[in-house]
Amino acid sequence: MQITVSYVGYLQLDGIENNSSIEIEKETTVQDLLEGCGMTREQLRYVVPVVNDSKRDLSYTLQDNDSLFLFLPTGGG
Repeated sequence: MQITVSYVGYLQLDGIENNSSIEIEKETTVQDLLEGCGMTREQLRYVVPVVNDSKRDLSYTLQDNDSLFLFLPTGGG
């Protein structure tokens, strides 16, 4: 299956360039993908996945031709 992955500039994923198409196995969840890129469960607490313009959980099973956008919400003031 093929998906497109995009993320905010300060997020780094081992082996996946920003705005790239990648091949994944069927039944791959967002969490599976991110853990495979070296993210720890602690880091995953802060990642917000958006698939095809809809916010999803890390347990979302990715589908062929999905567009995955990842960001880390920030706050301050």
